[in-house]
Amino acid sequence: MAIFTVTPKNYRLCLRQLGYEERNGCYVAEGRNAIFVGDFIDRGPAIREVLQIARAMVSRSGAYAVLGNHEFNALCYHTPDGAGSFLRPHSTKNANQHQATVDQLVLPYPEEWRSYLQWFKDLPLFLEIGGLRVVHAAWDENAIRLVRGRSFYDPDFLAAAATRGTPEFTAVETLLKGPEIKLPDGQMCADKDGTERADMRIAWWQSRKRKKHLRYCDIAVPSAADIPALAVPQEVLNSLPSYGRREPPVIFGHYWFRPESSGGP
Repeated sequence: MAIFTVTPKNYRLCLRQLGYEERNGCYVAEGRNAIFVGDFIDRGPAIREVLQIARAMVSRSGAYAVLGNHEFNALCYHTPDGAGSFLRPHSTKNANQHQATVDQLVLPYPEEWRSYLQWFKDLPLFLEIGGLRVVHAAWDENAIRLVRGRSFYDPDFLAAAATRGTPEFTAVETLLKGPEIKLPDGQMCADKDGTERADMRIAWWQSRKRKKHLRYCDIAVPSAADIPALAVPQEVLNSLPSYGRREPPVIFGHYWFRPESSGGP
């Protein structure tokens, strides 16, 4: 199995290296199925082209794909909430995050963009393929159980998933953004965009059995100098999801790692 981090500069090269050929606007390879783990939008200079290639491959059974948090955010950003706003508020932060997609696709190709919003609803939150699991950020059995069989074509499910405090919100957040914990003593850390956060993402795929006195910096993802080297309370550790070594292989994306970091997915 080959796993690539694909950017607008190298995705065509990656497909060719995997044996894919472009035929009639779609990349195909005999005996191969690509797996896309979401986050097609909001970054890079070729958002429209990435979506065109991915959707064509999925529609012709040459690939699988799951929903990413950026696609879910877009669904909510463009769905009215019935009260004069949208399921995802059009705040400055949210607008800035989505701006590249607006500039490259929403404004110049509105009809095509609406078709992609419909396609996002087709994408599952998780997949199980012949002993292999696929999810955007984190595999969690409780979250899987709650969303299994649900669809974002159901407006009530979409609204619940966008409403903080609901079970649906918690489940979708876990699958699409991964589990997080509060930093101790009011401490803050900076994310990849430099935004100060009171929560940190955890490396849920790491086994924590037989490990005692784990520190916040030991389970943070990505690791960072500003994550405190303080012990995580045992009750917090006990509440965190983990992934057993005997569980089926799981493919996921979402997380950014600095070039010097290790221990990533």
